[in-house]
Amino acid sequence: GPGGGGPLVETPPGGTGGAPPGGHWLAPDERQALAGSLRTAGDEMSFDGGGPAAQVGPTVSNAAHLIEQGGPAEDQALSSILAAVVRMPESGAAGPVPAGPEAQVAVLDFLDTHVTASVSPMPPKIAAWLGRVRSMRAFYASMTGIPAAKPGDMTAQQPVSSKRQAAVGAALAQVGKVSAKGPLTDVDDDGKAARQGWRTLTMIFDGAYGGYPDPEILKRPRSGTKAVHGKPGETVAVDDVLVSWCGIFATWAHVAGGLLPAGAWPAMPGKLTPDFTRVPQPGDILNMPKGNHFGLLTWVEAPPSPNPTPAQIKKLKIRSVEGNLGVHSTIEERSGTMADWPWGARNPDDW
Repeated sequence: GPGGGGPLVETPPGGTGGAPPGGHWLAPDERQALAGSLRTAGDEMSFDGGGPAAQVGPTVSNAAHLIEQGGPAEDQALSSILAAVVRMPESGAAGPVPAGPEAQVAVLDFLDTHVTASVSPMPPKIAAWLGRVRSMRAFYASMTGIPAAKPGDMTAQQPVSSKRQAAVGAALAQVGKVSAKGPLTDVDDDGKAARQGWRTLTMIFDGAYGGYPDPEILKRPRSGTKAVHGKPGETVAVDDVLVSWCGIFATWAHVAGGLLPAGAWPAMPGKLTPDFTRVPQPGDILNMPKGNHFGLLTWVEAPPSPNPTPAQIKKLKIRSVEGNLGVHSTIEERSGTMADWPWGARNPDDW
């Protein structure tokens, strides 16, 4: 990933295998329609005279070929496009055409318009991907003053570093891709029933740990015992010993963005010190005492004054991306205020 961090996209082994029980892969006619729209879009972006879109065009064209293969290649293809958009500030920094948030908004708008016009009816999988496109678009738009995709956004926030953009964009690109404790509607490379999104889960754990030592538990549940939260030395029997991974997800986003090195999670603090002395920024890791839950800050309302008080900071509207949510252990985007996170946000630039 950017800055020498972990991978931004999952890269499953070769082979397409059979469709999973839930039929979550695209039908042949859906693959053909999506691949055709992406190939045309990629060609148009690649020939724009070397501007920012040209950085993403070849990835979009290559994704069209992967889509035609079907199976796991589809997820690799769709994720690779969003990762290429995330990388634009890094790849454009030294070139003749800087690729900042305005360019990212333009590319995401182009992809949204092109795919929406070319694929009808819209399959759920493509609709979910477009949802991630629009979430990323809203984040980048909030830094440029361009009207964001979601109503209710406040004054545009100040631009943040390209590594923070990469961390937030990488996290937003994973929304809806994992249901770790839901029905086993995916299959592994041997055709066995597996957690939905296990490849994404493996990517997250590998990046945070620098190679997770128990990859099989990321594929399917295993019964055993787990430590009881807040009660040292006490364990309880469970049907699934998969660890809580909200902090692992937030750490992975920092690894993907180049803010932390791969394998940073084991050395990360288990809790964060409250800090409402500074206005939080996108890319900050959020922490709350209830359940010791972690999230990644993706958008924050502009403060009412240049030097807001802690009480004013707590009232700021925010959006976040959080892993390990709900009974199905998913990745979702949520809205709230900083008061929802009484432990505040930790600035990764201080780590």
